[in-house]
Amino acid sequence: MRRRTFIRAGGAAGVGIALAGCTGNGNGNGNGNGAGNGNGNGADDGDLEMPDTIRIGTPSPDAPTWEMSSHPGLQYALEDRGHDTELTREQFTGFTGMAAAFVSDEADMGYMGLSSLINAIEEGFPLVGFAGYINEYVFPVVVAPEIEEWEDLRDGDVAIHDPDSISTPSAQIAIREELGSIDDVNYRSILGTTNRLSALEAGEVQGAAVFDSGAYQAEAEGYGRVLSHPTEYEQLNQQTVGLWVTLEENLDENEEVYGEIADCLAQGHGELYERDEDEVLDDALDSGIYPDFDRDAHQQSFEIVKEAQLWPDGIDITEEELERSLDVLEATGLVSEDRRLSRDEVFDDRFV
Repeated sequence: MRRRTFIRAGGAAGVGIALAGCTGNGNGNGNGNGAGNGNGNGADDGDLEMPDTIRIGTPSPDAPTWEMSSHPGLQYALEDRGHDTELTREQFTGFTGMAAAFVSDEADMGYMGLSSLINAIEEGFPLVGFAGYINEYVFPVVVAPEIEEWEDLRDGDVAIHDPDSISTPSAQIAIREELGSIDDVNYRSILGTTNRLSALEAGEVQGAAVFDSGAYQAEAEGYGRVLSHPTEYEQLNQQTVGLWVTLEENLDENEEVYGEIADCLAQGHGELYERDEDEVLDDALDSGIYPDFDRDAHQQSFEIVKEAQLWPDGIDITEEELERSLDVLEATGLVSEDRRLSRDEVFDDRFV
């Protein structure tokens, strides 16, 4: 029977042990994932010492369905390979706070939207992507019941996470396509899907960009409905939305460990597509990191994420996917033409 490891939800002051300073049990079973072994030691990882704890940084107080990549996807792969490693979720205030957390050694790895990674690099943070993570936008625009069509939302208030978040271009492209300009609504920055939903329910905003499970929970409770979903817009499909990132020096100083993590991420993505859906949902919800929504809301979100193939097959990002994402970010003003960084500038492909 598969051993179930408790996945602790941590805060910004979490007590995870840094990767460089801890070891696991090293008794891996060498069941390779078919995606290539990034640590360079073939299919047998039995001699590799893995950390007791991996601290995963996140910019939001709420865990979206895509975090099943790690909770439980990455956990599945670590356990399958015999690693007794605990995953903790360390939450920081926005992407800037998370970038600083890497430098202050409060996180070992985490996810960032492409625009946030570009901004962090340009601000001097020595961060780099080492694995692909999110290939689709999954932030539907949810509106109050009195909003019957897009025109009713014109000049209204729409809540986003923050101007540099993944929810921003997702909402703005939909608004531009439906109303004519991204400036046809007023944007309010409210961190966290549950906080944006509370503002919508209280009538403080007329619309909100929230992750899928939150959107379906709002519909179930009757105070919101999905006006559009990003998968409806071709421009938002199949691109480098977010990456797994860490400090460049972490990859250099702990190359075998991060190579094994990269392989486990690829294996974990496959597990999420192939495992029994109820088992995955049970393990995810048992972790305690996801919002207290109805199971049906989480299940509907999981089904859409899988159908859209949000998690990449493997960990590579392609030039085409990167360019598509940069086109979206430039169209919404999050990057300018002279800030379109190349694949080599944002991604270290040593584990591909």
